[in-house]
Amino acid sequence: MRLEKSKLKKGDILLYSGSNIVDKIIKKLDKSDYNHASLYIGEGKVIEALAKFSEGVTIRTVEESIEKSEKVIVKRLANDVDLSMVINIANSYLDKRYGYAQIVLLAIILISRPHKYNNFFFKLVNKILEDASQFILLQTNGGKKAIICSELVYRAYDEVFPEINDPYTIYIKRSMYNNQKISVYNNNSLVSKFYGMNNYNKNTSSFIEKSNIDYIKERINIIDENQLSIENTWSDIKESFNGYQIKLINNDNSISDEEDKKLKTNLDRFLTAYYYSKNINLHEKILSKDILLFFIKDNANFVTPGDLQYAENLSLEFILKGE
Repeated sequence: MRLEKSKLKKGDILLYSGSNIVDKIIKKLDKSDYNHASLYIGEGKVIEALAKFSEGVTIRTVEESIEKSEKVIVKRLANDVDLSMVINIANSYLDKRYGYAQIVLLAIILISRPHKYNNFFFKLVNKILEDASQFILLQTNGGKKAIICSELVYRAYDEVFPEINDPYTIYIKRSMYNNQKISVYNNNSLVSKFYGMNNYNKNTSSFIEKSNIDYIKERINIIDENQLSIENTWSDIKESFNGYQIKLINNDNSISDEEDKKLKTNLDRFLTAYYYSKNINLHEKILSKDILLFFIKDNANFVTPGDLQYAENLSLEFILKGE
């Protein structure tokens, strides 16, 4: 059913489908049709977490927000409840959080959700983790904590009441993830493979190596925004994407020792950069296990656009743009 912009209601959740290479990979690996999310707050405006350095969590008009997306749908809570508190909570994140680039959303999906592994997949993950770590480093000195687009939407509802199953709770249940919001303990996730959760220790260590922690600490203070353009980091995988689906489903697990070690290094650095993006204190003594446990705990409620798409009680759905 099509919905006119004038018929949007406060608290409506907008899900966006983009067409660039990162959008496509997010949708594929998240097993979803959408790669971005925002919350309608009334008066023709949405609040959303954006990656641009000057914006972060910001308010834009609906027209501005959906302009570059091929398709946008609206998901609406089935319960008839007052959503003014949801809007208030979302607004409380303004100017306090910066938005993660979609590349970071993609990185978290890649390392925390179960996937099949082959050589091509490992090379792809290496590239993503390297780029995502660099992006996080660009933002760690801003004094703000990070948030992902779909996390902002989920938190706005979830934080209305402390109860687990209150009327505002969005029920995230996707059978493909064993009814878990994050699957870091799943034997098929990279976090499980590389940190000993299933005794996978081929040429890897079950902890984050100190040299990789020190590398991130040193880079935080020297990296320059002009050194990296996220938009330009994908040129070397665009041509590979057409054959990605075929290669991903192959059961080729013959990963070389070199690939193993490189991926473990990039995973160490990504988790460390993630830690410092939310706990900016370079002078404290950090244990490698603290960084890993922080990531697992912080993402206990990790929600993707796909999770919102398939949420049980967001049963009312409308098309805002596209077919």
